[in-house]
Amino acid sequence: PILGKHFLQIMIVRDPVSRIQSYYFQAKKQLKSKKPYIIAAHKYNINDFINYLYDHNPYMVNNPYSVCISGTEDLSLVKKIIDTEFFLVAPIERIDDFLKTLTFKLFGKPGKFSKYNDGHNNPKKIIIADNLIDRVLSSNQSDISLKKYVELEFNSIFNNLNF
Repeated sequence: PILGKHFLQIMIVRDPVSRIQSYYFQAKKQLKSKKPYIIAAHKYNINDFINYLYDHNPYMVNNPYSVCISGTEDLSLVKKIIDTEFFLVAPIERIDDFLKTLTFKLFGKPGKFSKYNDGHNNPKKIIIADNLIDRVLSSNQSDISLKKYVELEFNSIFNNLNF
């Protein structure tokens, strides 16, 4: 057990547009998978891929953080679960600070990490159509609010540590 628990729940959150964009590029890297969404990524451009997800895998594009955490899109319930059950949650933009905080909280000293970016999220600078960005943003309001909450909470935690 660590800190009286048999496991720690931690999480990194990102904005919904970059998350969906990442799904696309990660799926395109998988050449032998028979999963329909991966086949779709190889078949379609990013805009058609997003439409495919909305039509066939809406759980991947409609508030997946909130739904995975609570089974609902109810932000108050998601916040309560994060506050009571998660050890640490941070926005993806603060990954270095997240790792520093995590090692400090677990081992009493901040860790030193070498940056390693496995995925080049948008190697060709492909741009998602404005109407799809609007659709993604409008269908992910719970996750957008969750990310704002996580940003504020993590900032408070990080600024109150004495490294």
